[in-house]
Amino acid sequence: MSDSKDRMTDRKVAASSNKSRDNGILYNGTAEQKIDAWLHTIAQDSQGKVSSVAQLPRTVNCAVLTTSLQNWMSDWVPLLRVRSVRPNDPRPGVTFAFTVQHEHCNNMGTMHGGCTASIFDVCTTLPVAFAMAPGSWEMLGVTRTLNVSYMLPVFVGDEVLIECEILQIGKKLAALRGVMRRMGDNAIVATCEHGKFDAGVKSRA
Repeated sequence: MSDSKDRMTDRKVAASSNKSRDNGILYNGTAEQKIDAWLHTIAQDSQGKVSSVAQLPRTVNCAVLTTSLQNWMSDWVPLLRVRSVRPNDPRPGVTFAFTVQHEHCNNMGTMHGGCTASIFDVCTTLPVAFAMAPGSWEMLGVTRTLNVSYMLPVFVGDEVLIECEILQIGKKLAALRGVMRRMGDNAIVATCEHGKFDAGVKSRA
């Protein structure tokens, strides 16, 4: 029990010591730095769930702390590789590469649909970082809708590209789109339409 408390304390200290650096990159970094910083935040090593997440303020720094203590996304987000960043396009976007592992597949040996949806959820969200500013999209929003269409199977060892773009973004709502392609033949294996809402960073009353 003591070791567990010590690890929790160490993480809190680490999160606090990185506060200025993280805020500087997330708010003022280049487009590439912002994407890398959010990937790092999501993918930090995990050691169990946080029991009091609901009581923590909705802030960037608390997001850094809580994601470092979770399991799900930290298992596969580190496998994402940034291929291109397009902040100045008419439809700003980011393209990621991902290699499918055995643990991402169902009992038929193809990537599980839930894993595909999770990848789309994270990847299509990250271009929202281009619109992030104090008081606006600071937590990259929450998902309202996530519609995934599956076209072709993806197998263990397959490399895929996840092409993500912002269709529209306003003060509170964003419309995002993702296309997953198999790198071997450029075939589209799945598409996604993602709607997000900026819930703000204040704690609920």
